[in-house]
Amino acid sequence: MNKKFSASHGTRHGAADTNRESVTPLAVFRGQTMASGDKLAFSTKETCAALGISSTSLWRLERQGLIRAVRVLRTPLYPRKEIERFLGTLEMVL
Repeated sequence: MNKKFSASHGTRHGAADTNRESVTPLAVFRGQTMASGDKLAFSTKETCAALGISSTSLWRLERQGLIRAVRVLRTPLYPRKEIERFLGTLEMVL
């Protein structure tokens, strides 16, 4: 039997990772848990993963003016400061 294993976690693909810690999005962008803490901007995929939302939801937030992307060669990038600002507004509401 040929089972695929993930090199980073040592688990089979599709298997639930039960050792994962709960990490808040703001902690990720403040560099407390992210190895690339000195990154200035994040792709749509990275931003969605950190915020725990879909790309459609991120697009809606951008369209509503709640978060702004910088376009580089027509590719949206989300600056660290903009994401921190957005998360700060969420903390005030909650």
